[in-house]
Amino acid sequence: MDTLPAIDVFASRTFEVDGEGSLVVRIGRPWLESDGETWRCDVAVDASNGGFQASICGADSLQALILAMQWISVQVECSEENQAGRLSWFGQHEDFGLPPPLPLPALPLTR
Repeated sequence: MDTLPAIDVFASRTFEVDGEGSLVVRIGRPWLESDGETWRCDVAVDASNGGFQASICGADSLQALILAMQWISVQVECSEENQAGRLSWFGQHEDFGLPPPLPLPALPLTR
């Protein structure tokens, strides 16, 4: 497996898979891009079946952090381990203590 680039870890959480800690999420400290306008927050998911990393953008550091946490929430909920009912956090199999993603706004119906 290729080694993922290091991120400046701001927060992390380890989830248990079958009672063992083997799914780890990491959120990097928000940073300002060289354009002086775009903020980014690097995130990573490390699981027994591999890992991946992304960089989430926001208009400011707080938005980048909130969107990164929501992205992590989606990744955890959709993970292979969770779909198989094998993922838990402090014994919880449904509430992982992460902010849910914002719902999409309702679009007006057109006829």
